[in-house]
Amino acid sequence: MKKLKNIAVIVFFLSTYSYAGDMEKEEEVRLNGEQTLLVDLSNLNQGTVILFEDQYGVTLYKDDLVKGGKYNKRLDLEMVPQGIYFLKVDKRLATKTWKIQKSSEGVKILGSSSTIGKPHFRTHEEVLNVYISNPDKQPLNMTVEDGSGVILATVKASGKDFQKSLDFSRVPSGEYFVKLYRGEEEFTKKVVIN
Repeated sequence: MKKLKNIAVIVFFLSTYSYAGDMEKEEEVRLNGEQTLLVDLSNLNQGTVILFEDQYGVTLYKDDLVKGGKYNKRLDLEMVPQGIYFLKVDKRLATKTWKIQKSSEGVKILGSSSTIGKPHFRTHEEVLNVYISNPDKQPLNMTVEDGSGVILATVKASGKDFQKSLDFSRVPSGEYFVKLYRGEEEFTKKVVIN
């Protein structure tokens, strides 16, 4: 009986280890030769955007996913000039980025990917709930502006998680803009009150 329990524990460990390995393979960017980047992604949601940008933020390649699921693409970088580039997988709540360098020696993926969380805006009647994960505890600034650009409210925070509910039920009809700043990133949500 004890031997059977040990075998069950080993089988469970191996299946869990195998499953964890499969999870890591869900998003893979690798090189195929000196000039080709292979992008192999799975479990993507509808609306995910794949971007290939240069170091100045100029988009060289863009693909909007109409359907979710798997994404496989081969990017030939032979005609791209030497420099730094970024492959981005832009999902609803986060952007995953790979930094890529092209030099006279070929193409290299620099380091591992990084993920930047994006805010989640949810409106219920005339209340806007704002949430963003901030694991690095960067300073966060949020402003509420009217349609003319006049700042009506400001909120500052720096915790791991930021949550705020904004009640628009007592403001005049019109357009309002909620802007959230984290470092050099800016996120904007437009709110229309009738």
